[in-house]
Amino acid sequence: MIALIIFSASISSLMAGLFFGSRARHHPKFFWTYLLIGLLFTTPLYAGGYTWYDEIFLSGYLVANIPGRLIIKRNLWHGLFLIFSIYMIVQTIRGIAFFSQIGPAEAVQKVRWTVMFALIFLVFVKSTSAKIKSVFDKDLAYKLTIAGLVFNAIYLVFGLVSIYLTGSTSFTQFAMITDEYRVGTSPLLAMFGSTGYVVCVYYIIIPATLITIKNYNRRRANLAWFVLAFALTVQMLYNSRSGMLAIVVFTSLFVLQNLQSRRVMKGLMVFIPLVGFAVLFQVFFNQIDPSIIFEDLLNTLGIGNPARYNPDLQDIDRRIWNYSAILALSDNTFNLLFGWGTRTSGYIVAPYVYDLFLEAHGQAVFREDVATPGFAALAVDTGLIGLLLIFSLLMSCLVGIYRLHRKVDFVVLLIPTAFVLQLFIMNIFDVILLYLVLMPSGLALALAKSKFLHASGWKLERGRPRDVPG
Repeated sequence: MIALIIFSASISSLMAGLFFGSRARHHPKFFWTYLLIGLLFTTPLYAGGYTWYDEIFLSGYLVANIPGRLIIKRNLWHGLFLIFSIYMIVQTIRGIAFFSQIGPAEAVQKVRWTVMFALIFLVFVKSTSAKIKSVFDKDLAYKLTIAGLVFNAIYLVFGLVSIYLTGSTSFTQFAMITDEYRVGTSPLLAMFGSTGYVVCVYYIIIPATLITIKNYNRRRANLAWFVLAFALTVQMLYNSRSGMLAIVVFTSLFVLQNLQSRRVMKGLMVFIPLVGFAVLFQVFFNQIDPSIIFEDLLNTLGIGNPARYNPDLQDIDRRIWNYSAILALSDNTFNLLFGWGTRTSGYIVAPYVYDLFLEAHGQAVFREDVATPGFAALAVDTGLIGLLLIFSLLMSCLVGIYRLHRKVDFVVLLIPTAFVLQLFIMNIFDVILLYLVLMPSGLALALAKSKFLHASGWKLERGRPRDVPG
């Protein structure tokens, strides 16, 4: 059954990639639109315990839409991303060499990472072509809003069915894949990753809805407010701290920057009660103390004290993992700079994690390979050079967005920032969206352009585009 699910999800992702890639080849201005909509639906998939479906979709997309000639602009951002792509491919080869010492099967499995970063490089190549850069889908934000509505509907259905069958309101899709045998539910329910992993798509959906609220006609703006409220409701149902926090933070910054907009303030009057409803839902339906909700959100940000109410160290373990990476890197100058190679972090930090857990908790089970958040994985796998490249790309992306608007736009600037900060909470090292956001002429800049084009005079009248003089 599991094998059939993995095969079906993989084939479906590939076919979707081929279809959308073919469409994008004939309609270049929709290159980012088709790519991002496909990734919104394949990124959160965890069918059969694998998270490679966005990579399979991207493979099909590029096969049907073969990249052309690489054009590197003479600017820092393009140069950095080119260096980053080459550096990460080299690190995947180092990782394969590391795992070849453990066993040939383990080494072969790590080839996936070489393919993944090669795909990211090919998207970079495609995005630099004049054919893609000279055209742009001005409706990108609205189309992503519609995609967000569909995704949330699917996500809600899976959650409601799972809660009905398991009798638990605190389930996440990640938990279902381990508990399905105990409670007798179908493995078909275990289609999505943990809520902290799924939240990556909300870093795209939520900004898209906010751009739609600000820049489109009233009908589309009202739909965007509904999608925003719907997303919050779904995140409440899954008890996703990072999801609820992302929606509240994005929306709060959006409102602060648009206090003088009557349309925004009217929508806010409806949205604020929903935030209160989220708290009431957790208090009365999930029977969670209000102080725990607040402290839970602080722990998600890494500034709380989970040991006060969580003896299993569910949140403090992130600090231990991240700190273990620092200890591991301090042992050797070469590895401090270049790390050990992709996906080696779990083995390298395992002894440090064991000792730190003993100090913090008094007991621990030693494992040769442990899970780590994205920051620890990136640090140990690629060293200070890898960290420097990621944060340099983040700064370049923020500067690129600012130069497009010539002003601070909190909503768009928060997109790449949120992705990088998520590395401290979850291991999203294999999320394609992370790299597309930091890419020159990539996702973040595409959404920034979508907002800028509307703000500079491009409007919608009765759902159709028209140019406004001046």
